[in-house]
Amino acid sequence: MSKLAGLTKIDCPTGCNADGCVIAAGHPHCMHPCKGGVPQAFKSDASIQKTFADACAALGVSNKNLLTQ
Repeated sequence: MSKLAGLTKIDCPTGCNADGCVIAAGHPHCMHPCKGGVPQAFKSDASIQKTFADACAALGVSNKNLLTQ
């Protein structure tokens, strides 16, 4: 099962919970593309950037992180 399973424009992946976000590599901060996004402090983390890009692609939304690079 994909780690992004259950992801919709409204709902987080089923693997997310109050203790950690799947997109955030387990950090307790929501990085859903249509909710919180990736905070500046995590923009240099290649793993988070890849998962975030995959989430954006799965949802069909723009990856705003790429627009600021």
